[in-house]
Amino acid sequence: MENLTQKYLKILELEKGASDEDLKKAYRVKAKQLHPDKNKSENAKEKFIEVSEAYQFLKKYGTKTQYVKRKTNLKSKQAIFRKKAEDIAKMKYEEFLNSKYYKPISSLALISQHLHFLLGVSLIFIIPTYTTFFYGKAGLIGGLLVTVLTLPVSIEGLRLWKVLKFKELIPSIKYIVWRKLTIYIIIILLNLYFYLNIGFNTELNTFVLVTIPIIIYLFTYFMLNSYIKSKILLYLFIIPSLINLAFIINYVFSSNQTIEVYSFKHKKIWYSGIRGGSYKKIGYIYLQDGAYENYHWFRSFYDFDSMKDKKEITYTFEDGLLGVRVLKKYEFTK
Repeated sequence: MENLTQKYLKILELEKGASDEDLKKAYRVKAKQLHPDKNKSENAKEKFIEVSEAYQFLKKYGTKTQYVKRKTNLKSKQAIFRKKAEDIAKMKYEEFLNSKYYKPISSLALISQHLHFLLGVSLIFIIPTYTTFFYGKAGLIGGLLVTVLTLPVSIEGLRLWKVLKFKELIPSIKYIVWRKLTIYIIIILLNLYFYLNIGFNTELNTFVLVTIPIIIYLFTYFMLNSYIKSKILLYLFIIPSLINLAFIINYVFSSNQTIEVYSFKHKKIWYSGIRGGSYKKIGYIYLQDGAYENYHWFRSFYDFDSMKDKKEITYTFEDGLLGVRVLKKYEFTK
């Protein structure tokens, strides 16, 4: 029996429980010193393979859990990581320095850090501001409740401020778009499109639309996080895709059409200028009798020119397959 974790930690001169950042830093230092193109000693290549093997193992299994297996499994695991390390050793020095193995943080991880930070800012500042603007005191209480419930995720995101590298963000995005994960970017954009165009055409109020994804993310984070290997794939692609799939199924397979007609008034905003100011209409309306008061997206429109002189709107609703009504189309009729 052999403890692989302890063995590899010793090679990289790390303590048990070392962070991912410490692991990467230790590997970068040793790999740079031992790369065969730079170090001409007889055993440099073997030492380089050894530290690369240790790094690949600890990156996969972590530095906290003791990895103990039978000798047969040990050999198979070591063979996999050694083969990977040997492939890394074949890289030219400059190629190695520009590879994901040596770079301080991968492009996708760097982007993920920035997104996590922005999520933290949104949950603490933007959501309470948004809900207060539309719902007043009740919105403030609801927004603060969301902030409190998501505080662990928000705080973790805000703590990333110290390690964010804004100068590397744009190059990282370009690297992913043009070389690596174009398909993932497309999935993100598609998810955003479907959420805004189908999710927001579902008869669910703002609180529910925001709360459902948050609850799913929190459940996954606290209950399943330790069992998940590819966290970026799960949180950025799989969960949003599953949420949108439910919206799409409910929207596409709908029936029982209902027509609703309402008169409306435009919301007006004060615009100030050098010679005074005036109230001007915007693409947000108030329906008669306060209809759909809590469904702001049913009353918000981008095509202002088609509605600026109108006073009546016709909605076409259908019953969704999953039991939630959907807005199929609208038309400004008078």
